[in-house]
Amino acid sequence: MIDNGAYELAPVVPIINESVGEYVSDFVDSFIYNITRGGKEDFEKLKPMLLKKAEKANDMDRIRYLRQDLNLAKRQLGKLADNVQSVMDGNPKKNLNVKHLQKQINKGLTPDSIKAYIKWLETDYAKALNARAKALKEPKNEAAITNESVSAARHIFYRMSESEMFQNANRMAKINNEELFNILPRMVVDGEGFAQLDLNDLDPTVVYELFESNRFRISCKKAMKMLLSSGKVVMVYGDEYRIPTCVPYLIQATKNGARVFVNITPFTSINQYGKVRVTQIRNYSGLMAVLFAACVAYAIARGNMDLPADLCDGLVLFYAGMMTKVINSLVHADSIQKETCKYLCSEFALVQMYGTEHGTTVFQRFKNKYFPKLGKLVVNSIDDTFHIDSFDNMTLFVEELKRNYPIMKSLTVSAISEKWMRNFGSATALSLDYIGFHIYNLCMLLFESPLVSRMALEPLIDQKRGTDAFKRMQIMIEQSV
Repeated sequence: MIDNGAYELAPVVPIINESVGEYVSDFVDSFIYNITRGGKEDFEKLKPMLLKKAEKANDMDRIRYLRQDLNLAKRQLGKLADNVQSVMDGNPKKNLNVKHLQKQINKGLTPDSIKAYIKWLETDYAKALNARAKALKEPKNEAAITNESVSAARHIFYRMSESEMFQNANRMAKINNEELFNILPRMVVDGEGFAQLDLNDLDPTVVYELFESNRFRISCKKAMKMLLSSGKVVMVYGDEYRIPTCVPYLIQATKNGARVFVNITPFTSINQYGKVRVTQIRNYSGLMAVLFAACVAYAIARGNMDLPADLCDGLVLFYAGMMTKVINSLVHADSIQKETCKYLCSEFALVQMYGTEHGTTVFQRFKNKYFPKLGKLVVNSIDDTFHIDSFDNMTLFVEELKRNYPIMKSLTVSAISEKWMRNFGSATALSLDYIGFHIYNLCMLLFESPLVSRMALEPLIDQKRGTDAFKRMQIMIEQSV
């Protein structure tokens, strides 16, 4: 977790004065997109913060994580140097915010200063990471090896860049010839290709249909309006960049908790008077689903990040049902193998949400309550043979399934991903391994969003657990105001 109290969210887009220096690439994002505060950005102030991060890394997963961010930052900083040079030459590249960059140039930012910082990262900072890695590897006892599990402590809104599905989308889904990683942070800055809206920007008809009519029978409408009015949940309309529907919201760490930026573009348009309107009646369901999910995300982020049991159980078993359906459609398992698959998929979801230690602890409630068909001997056999570190990411999970169950030897991550989207809709794409967006899947089903296939999803959620989860989410929103 972040030492200064901010969250590692989805993805973290830090405010400079609060989180700069937490991760190298976070600094790049905040530098490019959050420099509206006008303060001079001093690389020298960042260096001791990063060295401290290297020194405090407590396992090899943390080292790998920081090295990944280092490589990302070098690439991003190289682009930043080129952009600054283009502004200084009077020939800025397309889509640059020239005003913000010029402000920093006037305060002394140059391509050479950026390149000098990159050089420092490649030498001093890299050496600090290597030294810490060497120190961590020295004990080589059983406890140290166990602690190198990839999914160390995390929360449901961990950094999206760790998701394999996001990494694939980032490579493939170009927006105006830019990667998603470069576009998404713009959502949190008004005027960077996105317009930030509040309730006053909505057409009165939209406000009425969402929060005053009987179209949606939920108890938390007043609380949702308050969250939207207060700026804790911010509606974003992409007038320049069209974000894929599989990215419903981003969560920004703030000094007092969090803010959620929710993408309403797929469901709305702006009329001649500058008001946001819903052009198709069916889009009201999609809009309410994404707004409701964003409010739930805010309630989770401002709390202790652990889900209440009724919501957790419904969410995880819904995910496991979806994954089991996809895998079975590819391998055609028998009833016991299906139940085994659902058992393992539930544990995978919990590890993705909470990390290995806490995730497997929470799973004890699931294994004792929801899988009576397997029996104690079968459950013990599964636990003994399925390597716990294989829950750390989708690739490892699929490879372990193939190793333990010959019927699944033809499985691949790409085949699962393709079948997942075909069965449930492309809006669910990232939730395959990012449970922070699986909340949105549940809300889309509950509100009958046109973005998902209800016929495929409804049989996969138990009616009582779905009802309990729905009630719990409304209570969470009401309590978050």
